Amino acid sequence: MKFARHVLEYIAARALLGLLALLPLSLATRIALFVSRALFASLPRLRRIGLRNLELAFPNLSLAERRRLLKQSFENFGRIIADFAHFSRTTPAHLAARVETSLPQALQARYRAAKAAGRGVIFVTPHLGNWEILALAASAIFEPVAYLARPLDNPLLEHYTSRIRSRFGNRPINKRDSVLEGLAILDGGGDLGLLADVNTLQRDGAFVPFFVPRVTPRKTPSIPPRSIPPRSKNSFAPIPGNGSGSIAAGKHDRPGSPVSIRGRSSFALARAALVLGSAGNLPARFGCQPK
Repeated sequence: MKFARHVLEYIAARALLGLLALLPLSLATRIALFVSRALFASLPRLRRIGLRNLELAFPNLSLAERRRLLKQSFENFGRIIADFAHFSRTTPAHLAARVETSLPQALQARYRAAKAAGRGVIFVTPHLGNWEILALAASAIFEPVAYLARPLDNPLLEHYTSRIRSRFGNRPINKRDSVLEGLAILDGGGDLGLLADVNTLQRDGAFVPFFVPRVTPRKTPSIPPRSIPPRSKNSFAPIPGNGSGSIAAGKHDRPGSPVSIRGRSSFALARAALVLGSAGNLPARFGCQPK
């Protein structure tokens, strides 16, 4: 029964994406916006969840303002789907014409120094804007990255979307139990992308009430000592920034506050990099411990 449902979902998704791919992007976007608005109107459960999340994040907004934001989020997803449908034929030149890339000079220098020294680099970003075109353009214009993500529940769609996302060298890694693989990539001087706002299960990480003044992790799971890898040249000393697109790189023996891995979940690492990079005065345990 589950396999049959997966096949039907796959056929429906491929049919929609195939139709959008045949159309000019502007027309495909208008159609995807219409579909996303229809979904907003016809999925009350998702609306309730979205409105509750917005109430937690923006308690001072009125219900009408939260509904407007939620509808715009649905519409943004429609635009992403329209773009994704065209990814199979897009080129680096086309992506460079559509996507503006910029990085402060200080961070560029820090990135180049880390790469020249053979150290790995962590990119931390949330799901904001068109995150799909961001990842694809970065691999086509800048440099491919391995990124941690939760696989889709439908393995057929997961295989298809991973193939599209990897056209220019990006490599998805299952977020579950992937700390050691992430460390191996960084030890090899590679780039690792972390989406710090992806949901994780209670058993896999430290849950933090972000929307209250006090930030206190409730749980810091650890892996058995025998599973901890030997000390390597890489650790993660976050660069101060706003948390979106922050870069982290460092060595165990360098001054500052490098981080050693303790949590089972790779997303504990993401939260540590995000919090240390954007708000160094907040508790930074999140499944990791400052050395």
